[in-house]
Amino acid sequence: MIVRDGEAVFPLGMYEQPRNLDEWHEWRDSGINLLCCHGEDDLDSAHKSGMMGWVPVPVITGTSEGEEGLAERIKSLRDHPAIVTWEAQDEAIWNACRLEDGKVTTRIREQSPELRKILDARLDAVVSGLERGSSIVRKLDPTRKIWLNEACKSDQETLSRCLPYLDAVGYDYYPIPEGPTEGRQMHLLGGYTDRFRKTAPSKDIWVVEQAFSWSNIRPESGRPETYPNVAEYRFMAWIAIAHGATGLLWWGSAHETRATPYIHGLMTVVSELGEVGPFLVAGNLPGVRAIPDERQSPATLGVSSVARRSGDRTLLALINEDPYQHDVVVRGMDGIDPGDLSPMVEPSHELDGKPGELAARIEGHEVLLYATM
Repeated sequence: MIVRDGEAVFPLGMYEQPRNLDEWHEWRDSGINLLCCHGEDDLDSAHKSGMMGWVPVPVITGTSEGEEGLAERIKSLRDHPAIVTWEAQDEAIWNACRLEDGKVTTRIREQSPELRKILDARLDAVVSGLERGSSIVRKLDPTRKIWLNEACKSDQETLSRCLPYLDAVGYDYYPIPEGPTEGRQMHLLGGYTDRFRKTAPSKDIWVVEQAFSWSNIRPESGRPETYPNVAEYRFMAWIAIAHGATGLLWWGSAHETRATPYIHGLMTVVSELGEVGPFLVAGNLPGVRAIPDERQSPATLGVSSVARRSGDRTLLALINEDPYQHDVVVRGMDGIDPGDLSPMVEPSHELDGKPGELAARIEGHEVLLYATM
């Protein structure tokens, strides 16, 4: 999360600037509050629309010239009121494991001794370079965050060594269209978020999600022109939140032409998230559990829950991580009657049950969202 004007804010970000006035209004009104900014003009535009900005800078440096360039970049922009975060080089750990054929290895210990030595040296350079660069950033601009985004399969041991020099870590994962035999499935967002949360339990975890079709990013892949739909955007957002994400960003729209209907679908879900923004920066209520009725279908991953309170209001989100229907009982929400919670998204389902033991039927990969009014 980010602190803005003394209040905690859950980042909802895009990797590009809106392309026209209508998009500026749509994105801002939906709840987008953070934009990637490459210079003062971008920052001015974000600030004018009431949004925040993050700036990619070469934080990882190994030379005096690099240090000087980084310092000049920070000094030239640090006084801009829109900046909240400096982003280090994208997927630095991942790219340090790239082999001569262009592919990245995630099995460093299986390589030859000679190649392992090369890869270890590269990873050491990422850590030492981040140490050098972060000291410069923190000296010149001590109040803003430093963020490193990685690939979902980046080496966690190296990431753990980077943590003293970071405030936020994240990963990107783009599973649509799903390919189960290729390990490309939406529900893996939960496991990948767990992985980064385990490595960095005291850091912000920002998850970068899909805002594009693979057919436009990599035409050679042969994948069909498929975009996430509203239900998929909603599922990917909430499974990340349920597993500990403290910010969500969407990448890839810069590679897409306009007008593209999928953008409106994404903004539908962003708007839903914006409506419950105060809950997203609140802590989970202790002891709340969503329990599938295994007399119907045995749970594989089961149903996750997000139960939070903000002021005098209560939020409950149920996320079915399995691809098939569950009947589910929610226990631990003492004092909450089923009728107290109103559906927040369509299609809506009324809760059943009794106080302290709520009941619902939830379809595969569905999200049910409720709040007291």
